[in-house]
Amino acid sequence: MQSTFTCTFTIHLKVNRQKILVFLSTRSFRVMFLLSYVVFDDRNAWVEALASCREIGAELVKIESQNETEFINATLLSTQKKIWIGLTDVQKEGVWKWSDGTKSIGYSNWGLKEPNNHQDRQHCAAIVKGMMGDEYFHAEWNDLICEKTLFYLYEKVTICQVG
Repeated sequence: MQSTFTCTFTIHLKVNRQKILVFLSTRSFRVMFLLSYVVFDDRNAWVEALASCREIGAELVKIESQNETEFINATLLSTQKKIWIGLTDVQKEGVWKWSDGTKSIGYSNWGLKEPNNHQDRQHCAAIVKGMMGDEYFHAEWNDLICEKTLFYLYEKVTICQVG
């Protein structure tokens, strides 16, 4: 038996954005979810990056599995060394939440000795690849000062009807 599906989605682009990836996610019964990722090729502080994502109906990326981490690392992190993700503990130190308000539980990919809230100023998470200070990061998470301007990664979920 073969199924067809119809899906309409829009990805808002400006000239300064790059690398769009769309992959099919969970398919169950008569609905399919498409998850698209875009690396913004401009730099912003974490709060501005989040606002930019929300302007187009997206969120900073929420990474919930090793498979998702490997997909992002293999396909999106070829040139950027630090990229904001949607994780912050700005409301309460040590309580990490995703930008959509959900608590970060279960999967994490923190680098060695991270998060460390260096000088009580680091409250936003980024994927770091390569040397940072005297440590090497293998595309792991690091807490950084939220005002730092970095590239950022968004994800957008689209729900499609399967028929």
